[in-house]
Amino acid sequence: MEQTQQVLLGTALQRSMLGPEGLIARTVDEKSDDLREIRRHLHRHPELSHQEHATTDFVVERLTALGLSPQRMAHTGLICDIPGSDPDLQLTALRADMDALGIPELSPVSFRSTVESVSHACGHDVHMSAVLGAAT
Repeated sequence: MEQTQQVLLGTALQRSMLGPEGLIARTVDEKSDDLREIRRHLHRHPELSHQEHATTDFVVERLTALGLSPQRMAHTGLICDIPGSDPDLQLTALRADMDALGIPELSPVSFRSTVESVSHACGHDVHMSAVLGAAT
């Protein structure tokens, strides 16, 4: 076995034995393809502030598919309670901005914005993907 393969195998084994950190790493590894596709979809379809109708629909669909009940609020916003495994634990809030910027896409990536002069150069596509990942 090559040394590089040994290191990668050793790293994977170490991560699986690290308790909660190992669980988090495994979960991220398992969901990375799906989260990447979510992020790329959101990046391709940016919407300006207070115009995020399709974005909100997309996030609502993803949360609903998880068996959750998101509630729309404040025109294009939403809120969703995600029950934990222990009702005695404190509530933790996660949030993500959904709006894009009114600037053209400059990145040459394959998933570049399809909307002229609007892009997620702000990183909100990544924020939404991370929160959706945490919901799973």
